[in-house]
Amino acid sequence: MAFIYTAMPKGMKDLLFPSLITCLDGPHLFSTQSPSLSAGKNTPPPFDCLHFSWYNRYTTKGNDAPSNVHPYELCLGNSKTNAWQMLPYPSRDMAEYGQLFDRLTQAFQDVFVWIGSMLQVHLPEAEYEALAQVAESLPGNTVSAVEPFISVEKGCRQPQ
Repeated sequence: MAFIYTAMPKGMKDLLFPSLITCLDGPHLFSTQSPSLSAGKNTPPPFDCLHFSWYNRYTTKGNDAPSNVHPYELCLGNSKTNAWQMLPYPSRDMAEYGQLFDRLTQAFQDVFVWIGSMLQVHLPEAEYEALAQVAESLPGNTVSAVEPFISVEKGCRQPQ
């Protein structure tokens, strides 16, 4: 799903890049680089990318499961359902770069709330509720910082 909304309040928009710089401990990570054509290289240098996401990779489908049996008690042949595979789990980057994740979610909290409110206004109610239901059902009473989503990918470029 893509949702493009260009009417972000100016004050909020003006703080996006400075907030990102603050979270990353300064502007030294941002520089304009072009490929070195003289060295015969046509590709720009690699960059780091962190994924702060919740994954639910190995779920089972219960399309034909009886409604009066708890999923943990279901058996298929001689094997029981592996309940652990039903639990969403955080990405490795969330654990390894937890402090950065915390700083980013704190710095962009107002932005995430604003995006959620815009989605709630513009999406059909059933679609928004489906998104929110997934974000509200994370294990261990974890709350998604980017509700109604469980992950976020942001592209950022330095202002001209």
